[in-house]
Amino acid sequence: MPEQTPASEQVSVEDLRNLQIATDPVGQQLQQIAILTRKAASNLGVALGINQTDVAALEHLITDDPLPPTELAARLSVTTAGIDIY
Repeated sequence: MPEQTPASEQVSVEDLRNLQIATDPVGQQLQQIAILTRKAASNLGVALGINQTDVAALEHLITDDPLPPTELAARLSVTTAGIDIY
């Protein structure tokens, strides 16, 4: 079952776009890209019915082709016991 953020903790994309930490225009745009990328990954996880660690694993496998379980675990900061390869 996917891990979902409770509605009370969810923040809209519009709210995140207004959160500015960077002070220069380029930094602000990069910050918005990062926020929207995380939101897209979250939405993908919900659509696929998987958690964010699984989404991150898919990103690594799609980008870098097959990875041994030890390398994938290191990239995800989990133990190899947490890696199931089907």
